[in-house]
Amino acid sequence: MKMRFIKKFAMVLAFLATGAAVHAQSVDDAIQNLKYQKFRTAKQILQQYLASHPKDDRAYYYLGLADLGLDLADSARMDFQQGLQVNPNSPLNTVGMARLDILNGKYDDAKAKIQQAFDASKGRDFEVMRAILEATALSPNADNRYAIDLLVQMRNDRKNKNRNFPADDYIALADAQLQLPGGAGDAATNYQNAFYADPKDAQAYDKYAELLMSARAFDNALEYYHKAIEANPNYPPAYLHLYEYYRLRNLDSAEQYLNQYMALADDKVNAQVNLVDLLYTQGLLQHDTSKYRQAIEKANEIMNQVNEATQTRLYKLIAVSDLALGDSLDAKKNMDIYFSRHPDPRYAKFDYQTYAQILMKLNQDSLANIYFAKAIEADTTRDLNALRGIAEDLRKQDNFRGAALYYKKILNLADGEAQVADYFWYGFSLMYSDEPDSAVAVYQEMAKKFPEKPNQRTAYYYWGQALMMKDTASTGPVGLAIEPLQKYLSLVDTVNAENQGQVARVYYYLAASYLTKNDYDKASSYADKLATYNPQLASQVYSQIAVDYLHAKNREGATSFAQKALKINPGDSVSQQILDYYKQLDEYNAKMREYEKKKKQSGG
Repeated sequence: MKMRFIKKFAMVLAFLATGAAVHAQSVDDAIQNLKYQKFRTAKQILQQYLASHPKDDRAYYYLGLADLGLDLADSARMDFQQGLQVNPNSPLNTVGMARLDILNGKYDDAKAKIQQAFDASKGRDFEVMRAILEATALSPNADNRYAIDLLVQMRNDRKNKNRNFPADDYIALADAQLQLPGGAGDAATNYQNAFYADPKDAQAYDKYAELLMSARAFDNALEYYHKAIEANPNYPPAYLHLYEYYRLRNLDSAEQYLNQYMALADDKVNAQVNLVDLLYTQGLLQHDTSKYRQAIEKANEIMNQVNEATQTRLYKLIAVSDLALGDSLDAKKNMDIYFSRHPDPRYAKFDYQTYAQILMKLNQDSLANIYFAKAIEADTTRDLNALRGIAEDLRKQDNFRGAALYYKKILNLADGEAQVADYFWYGFSLMYSDEPDSAVAVYQEMAKKFPEKPNQRTAYYYWGQALMMKDTASTGPVGLAIEPLQKYLSLVDTVNAENQGQVARVYYYLAASYLTKNDYDKASSYADKLATYNPQLASQVYSQIAVDYLHAKNREGATSFAQKALKINPGDSVSQQILDYYKQLDEYNAKMREYEKKKKQSGG
């Protein structure tokens, strides 16, 4: 009897232990799915768990995160409120409400709730601290520094001195640091600390790779995306990020990674937005307009089956496909719908650039420039090399106005770290944006800041080029660029000039400018120098001087310069015509003299 009781008691203990394990495993399993961005799976787990544990306020918080991941903000609010009904002092659900405030731009309200949650947890609950860091990391406008200071306060508490940070703590800290000006270095360190703390934490490798990608360290980023997959081959975000990297570089690789992501994603319908994206990209890279049409058809096919966030993204994909097909009006219509539906602010830079390009196609240049400026303002990147890469890409696309805005941002951020190339390309981009006065100011500054001779030469040459854009004889002053170009020549070894084409252009400009000013001595002097580099151009200057002398009835001057022109360019037809004219004139005068002589002899 006693033995049967002991066995029964052991069975009850085993059952209770199993129940506790299921309790812990259920919520923890949901949390793991949230890390993997498998929000639908996490929600199902938590709903099942709460059916038998309706008083667990912690589970309601994570259910709220799952609903936010599914773009169900109203449901998330109800989840957090229900958690607060179960436990009015629930720190996690208070942070959940703060998270909603941050998403709605109510940063002061969020901060008050965060302090309330921290106080309720007595500054000892690191799960609550993680939640605070994750919430403030949603926006650079949230007080991330304040959240980080709270963490430091916890770490300095003597009761926490011996606590080892798990990977999740380091990741949450890094996410918050990434939102701070100049915080990328600290964030990188803590993502590294995360995967040192847990070499199997795929999220740590993936987030570090994302940081490297934003800094345009592409090879290193790819290495860490693959480390994420090695750590856990079932981690979906790494495959999605690899797809996003390869989509404009290698369609075969992009399609491979997208298929792997789709196989792991738990929201197959909404994930189809990536198929629309792939069709658009195929059209872009393969120059196949049928792919753009397929992208639009697929987007319209799934539009009513997906959630609001995916619908919003589909409108943008339809717009960029319209733009590629040349239908700018429909592109604008769909972008207008996109902007009306609360788009993800993380993509504001691309969105504004796209809208600006559409407006340019519709000849609404002034409005387009406003959106180019908005795009730059929305770009929170502070890594100078990353910004230089973006500016270079824009230049290669002949988007000089956009490039100029980025170079301006680089110089504003550089704070003594600006390179001579930043000034050069900024001025260059301004020139090709039809802003010569602004370009002149940049090259003047470049000449001042970089006194080395090669840099000075470049600055004065392009300073002159910018002024030459304003310098037309028919509409304005002549010779505006004379001074900087003469300074350029003083810095060049004209005998062994590395860029003889530049030197020739400068001599021709100076000769032509003085010619227009009727200063024939200086015009001739520069033409003499030009003859070494480009005899044909020099002969044009000589022949024009000859024409001017011809009109001024200065035969000696006209003849002299016509002969100079023909000496270096025997094919100069204008100079030949001048000499032929004088020859014919001499022959005519000789005949007239002979005629007058005979007339007198005959008594006529």
